[in-house]
Order: sequence, then structure tokens, then C-alpha cells
Amino acid sequence: MRQTERDGSVSVWNREKYKLASSHGFTHFAVKELTSDHHPDREDEKTRVEAAGGQVLNWGGLPRVNGQLAITRAIGDVFFKSYGVISAPEVTDWQPLTANDSYLVAASDGVFEKLSVQDVCDLLWEVHRFSDMRSECTSSSSYSLADFIINTALKKGSMDNMAAVVVPLESAKSSANSLRRSYTESEDAGFPLFGLQESAYRSSGN
Repeated sequence: MRQTERDGSVSVWNREKYKLASSHGFTHFAVKELTSDHHPDREDEKTRVEAAGGQVLNWGGLPRVNGQLAITRAIGDVFFKSYGVISAPEVTDWQPLTANDSYLVAASDGVFEKLSVQDVCDLLWEVHRFSDMRSECTSSSSYSLADFIINTALKKGSMDNMAAVVVPLESAKSSANSLRRSYTESEDAGFPLFGLQESAYRSSGN
């Protein structure tokens, strides 16, 4: 039920394949977003920018502050601070974890330039679903779930800086075992001993 490319990597399932899988009794992950992106087209963010004298203009298919910056909160971007861009984080209340929660993913906007949040969820499902079959789910240079997500975004053409953290919400032992089964047969491959994998990629152009 999975779609693989010639190099052995797994591509994102499309929704029709998920419908087919579900009709045959298979289950898959459903994404639950815990945050809301700080983009200029979000009504409360747009209101703050405009109140500070900034404008939200479309450029390159994206709404941007003064036609340039595609985000409305940033630690840097000092020039835009006088136009309503702030560095204050947004704090929200989260519901307690449940037995059905499998992964927590934190990733920068570069990852989601080419992947939707459901795409990322589907990638993790592929790893989870086929781990018992010792599937090759990444390219030869990847050793973690976060790498898998970033490499997929790169292959799809993302050009922005990217960083991702994936936290398996199972026990540390079962998570590590799952990674060992899923990713590589190489003797010298490194595996995280704790339930956390982290990877970052910085493009030379950003």
C-alpha cells in the first residue's frame, strides 16, 4: 500500500490512497494543529500591522508585510518592527496528552513551504505503519524522523531555511526500537537514545 521511488524513499500518500486504505480496515494518523501561523493574512495579525502603519500586500503569491515579509512575528527583521512585526510569542492552552497521541512535531515555515501539516502527518504514518516490515523509509543520508521530513520538503523544492523537531510520544524504548527497525541496516548508523530527534538545514541563499 505504499508508494516508493527508485531510490527507495517513500513519497507522500495522496488522499485517494488513504480512502482506499481506510475502506479496507486500515487506520492512519490525523493531524491536530496546536498553533496558528503568524502570517499577514491572519485577521488579528493583519489588524496589528495596519494599525502600526504597515500594509499587507501580495507578492509571489503570498500576503506580506509591506509586500516583503511573509511573517508577522520574528526575533529579527528589525526594519519591520515599526510596521507591527513583533517578537512576542503567542501562548495558548493545550489539552492533555492522550493514549492516541503518537508524535509532537515542531517545524519552521520552510518545511511547510512545500508540505502541508497533513503531508507531514502522512509521512510519519508511513514510517509507523511499515516499521514492522523493516521498510527503507529514508534516503541513505537520513537517520531520524526530522531528517525524513526535511529531506522530503527539499525534494519537493523548498528553498527556505528549515528546522524540525519530532518527539515520539511513545516510551523511549519503543521509539528507539521503531527507529532501528525503520531506517537503516548500516552498522555505523547513529540512533537517538532518547525520544527526540532534531535536524536543521540552512540554505546558503537565506
